Formats: sequence, structure tokens, C-alpha cells
Amino acid sequence: MKWKDTTTYSRDEVPRVPRSWTLALEGLNITVVKCHIYLPHTCIVHCYELGIDTVPLTEAKTAEDAQRMAVAMVREKVNKWHNALKGLK
Repeated sequence: MKWKDTTTYSRDEVPRVPRSWTLALEGLNITVVKCHIYLPHTCIVHCYELGIDTVPLTEAKTAEDAQRMAVAMVREKVNKWHNALKGLK
């Protein structure tokens, strides 16, 4: 998995410390944001393709924790849908 720094930096921001990362998969983007404007001490996850929007990851202690939790959340939702579709003919 390759997470890309997608932080929007101001022109004069030094040092540039990443606060937002996106994992771009085929047709699916998972974004983790640290220090969200409404939740400054909590990481959040977005995955618009699956309807996940600004979900707090309150248990995450590091950006890496948040990224793992975000992938697990997406995987859980996809597996739930996959299992629901298995029974259809």
C-alpha cells in the first residue's frame, strides 16, 4: 500500500508536515486527515465512493494507526456488501 501526502500546504508553510494522506486504489480513494478543522485532536477518514464521510478514528494514536483503521473500515464495508450479493442469482 502506498499512501500519498495530499496535504494542502500554504505557500509559506515551513516545515511542511503531512496532515492528509490518500490511498488511491482502482476506483476507490481512502483519505485520512489528521487535525481536521472540526476535530483537531482526532484523525478522520473519508471514502466517498462507499459513503464514508468524516468518520472519526478516535482510537488512532499515530497516522499509521489511522491508515490501518481506515483500510479495515473500508474492508469491512466492502465485505458486508460482497456477502450480501453472494446470495443473489
